[in-house]
Amino acid sequence: GYIQSGNDISVILLAIFIAYAADKGNRPRWVGIGVLFSALSCFVGMLPHLVYGAGVEAAELAGPVHNGSSTSLSVFPVKKEELCHSPLDSSCSSDSSGSENETYMFAAVLLFLSQFLSGLFPAIFYSVGITFFDDNFDRKTCPLFYSIYRMVRIFGPVLGFLLGSSCLSLWINPSFTPDLNLKDPRWLGAWWIGYALLGTILTVLGALFFLFPPTLPEMREREVEVLAKEAKKRAQKEGGLILDHVRTIIKEKNLRNEISFV
Repeated sequence: GYIQSGNDISVILLAIFIAYAADKGNRPRWVGIGVLFSALSCFVGMLPHLVYGAGVEAAELAGPVHNGSSTSLSVFPVKKEELCHSPLDSSCSSDSSGSENETYMFAAVLLFLSQFLSGLFPAIFYSVGITFFDDNFDRKTCPLFYSIYRMVRIFGPVLGFLLGSSCLSLWINPSFTPDLNLKDPRWLGAWWIGYALLGTILTVLGALFFLFPPTLPEMREREVEVLAKEAKKRAQKEGGLILDHVRTIIKEKNLRNEISFV
């Protein structure tokens, strides 16, 4: 429960500050930063496996393993041992010091940090990403793009479950194949592979967001048309060049982005 709450904690603590800071800069780049935070959360999420490995107990429970075409009985020792299913089981008792518990706590902290980092993307996207839709698409096409976003948002978890199922169908150490089937309660799937794949994909997608301009070309054209009309009206009333009035309007309204033709 503590681990899963990390996602919500980051949104509650940082959403307002991120929204204020992101609104002052290049919004697509801020969305890209959020995607990179999601990628970082994936890589942090797989750290427990990289730090601790598949686990000696898991290797021992797997028994004889097949490495390629040959079968080796000496890779991991065969040990008659059952998994703990109850804290009241005598095999679960431990009289060791707290060092082992501290080790497990470090893995839990890594998973909590992973959830915390993943919550930064929603905090960024829902504050500046949605407004980027509204500012850069006209009223007719904006609902269409928002509907596509919602459809992908709902379909995404389905792909996530399929990816998780595919990864868990592999043994936690893919280089070996244990004499266990997927229905065996001792089966341990390669949960960490999903984090690696998603982290790589999100890193590429996050980098692409940095190529987007602050506003799309269509939006710039609409801004130019509005400024030109207002500047023309001022020129007719006050005289002077239209271009000078355009520059004045930009300074008065403190527009976010510089108009290219000015």
